[in-house]
Amino acid sequence: MAEQAREEFMRTFKSLLESGDYSDFAITCGSDTYNVHKNVVCTRSGFFKGAERFTANQNIGAATAKADLSEEDSVIVKLLVQYLYEGEYDTKLADMTLDTAQPQVKCVKRGGYSYDFPHTCLPDCPDNYRVCHHHECRSTTCREACVNFVCLECCPDWASGTESKSTSDASQLLLSAEMYEIGDKYDVLGLKKLALSKFSLLYDEYWDDVLFAPAAHFAFSTTPENDKGLRDIVTQTIADHMNMLNSPAVEALLHEFNGLAQSQIKTFLDLFSQPLLQSLLQLQRRIENTYCDGYSSVERSYGDDEGRRNLCIPLRLLASGDYSDFTITCGSDTYRVHKNIVCKRSGFFERAERFPRPVGEEASEGKVDLPQDEPEIVRLLVQYLYESDYEVDSDEKYKQKQKQAQAAIDELRSQRSPGGCGHLLNFPHKCAQGCHYHSVWVCPHHHCTNDCSRNCVNFTCEICAPILEAGKTDPKLLLVHSKMYTIGDKYDVAGLKVLACEKFSLVCESLWNEEAFVQAAEYVLSNTPDSDVSLRDVLCQIIVSHIELLNKSAVADLLDKHTKFMFKVLRHVSEAKAGLKRSA
Repeated sequence: MAEQAREEFMRTFKSLLESGDYSDFAITCGSDTYNVHKNVVCTRSGFFKGAERFTANQNIGAATAKADLSEEDSVIVKLLVQYLYEGEYDTKLADMTLDTAQPQVKCVKRGGYSYDFPHTCLPDCPDNYRVCHHHECRSTTCREACVNFVCLECCPDWASGTESKSTSDASQLLLSAEMYEIGDKYDVLGLKKLALSKFSLLYDEYWDDVLFAPAAHFAFSTTPENDKGLRDIVTQTIADHMNMLNSPAVEALLHEFNGLAQSQIKTFLDLFSQPLLQSLLQLQRRIENTYCDGYSSVERSYGDDEGRRNLCIPLRLLASGDYSDFTITCGSDTYRVHKNIVCKRSGFFERAERFPRPVGEEASEGKVDLPQDEPEIVRLLVQYLYESDYEVDSDEKYKQKQKQAQAAIDELRSQRSPGGCGHLLNFPHKCAQGCHYHSVWVCPHHHCTNDCSRNCVNFTCEICAPILEAGKTDPKLLLVHSKMYTIGDKYDVAGLKVLACEKFSLVCESLWNEEAFVQAAEYVLSNTPDSDVSLRDVLCQIIVSHIELLNKSAVADLLDKHTKFMFKVLRHVSEAKAGLKRSA
């Protein structure tokens, strides 16, 4: 009875719209006119309420009180008016929802049978699986190949094909997004909620349809960033079906809307608990530099004295300038070099020597000036041309200091506790994180249980911590190796690019959580083309391996600025965390 009364009430409302009886307000859109009622449209729409107040203040008669929506799509306006009177618009939500009712067992159940319908045989379905007293899964009945089997004797009200199907189609993806947008524009909160529900249902059903991307594009281009309704559904749908990233249309969508790509990456943060993130931060790998007295890095790769003497020849030539037939200048620095060395290793210098410019220009005969480059980077470039390696700091005092620091660290790590074990040497130390045994030596100067009753909170040894800190990798190396890679590319020194990339990768493993990592990443992305993927692949792999970096605002800003790289990160994250495979 109550349902009949409700339906009668809704029919009355609908008839008022169709007949225009008692209308005191008009909505027009092109050639369409809707004779509506203030007490209906103005109570459901903040926009029409404001429009009615404006006409009242202007002393406009009831016969002429109207709102013109000619700038809108007439189909969308018609559905808007329908919603204002019916609380729905075609296609109705109830018709879009699939019937998920389960078959109802009407027979008298017998013991030993499951009566669990619909039944599908699994690979481990027992030979005599007893579904009901009318059907047992056997090799002589269904051959253990049931798929959604329903016994009609047990469930007489169930018939194949009676399950209701959705009357919607993929075209309504865009329609729902448009209805959400017009609901927001004309301040019809209920319409927004209804359109959002339909949009969600449709995306669940048509996520792999070609109309997905156009609907998502409309959603992101017509809603502000702080309106998460449609945006969250699109984001979650892609996260649930990561193979969508293989679609060129979806890839273009992610490139255009940075917020969408960032949201996709952020969804993977939920895969990690905060305790795990903290432990990841503590597992930073350190690179221990080793030094060898008396020989450059390239000399150390040869053990015999004859090899060392041969390799020392070009080094002495560079230092002395003997037999020089070519000059490289940068600022106040001058390098008297040799064509048979630098021109063989650099395509740029080979061309400069072969096609010299007139005197006074950048590459006059026998000389090349590099005024736009940093003198320190050019010094390392020349060093590489002669040594096949480069060392960032040539200051012997600095190198000696580093050797001493490393020796102190080695000595500290070699010490053993009274029980014969090593020390944790992990600062700051918290007992809850590191004390897995009854007696733990954090360092030679601190013994958990005896010294802190196993209650350390951020303990740092004043003696050991400075020793370990002195041996850390210098953060400036990240930027230096980045610049060495770009200068190797600029002057066509292929071997230098390979070496710089290797060094950059090693240092990134140690310094990924430093501010310098973001600075180096910005330099790489701003100074190398998208097609040059070597350093970009290193950066991408570091972010995927240390996904907690996405929590940093500086990294988020970096990805937001470099959209192609953001998509690269997204794809790598999805491949690593969601098992996405590239399409063939």
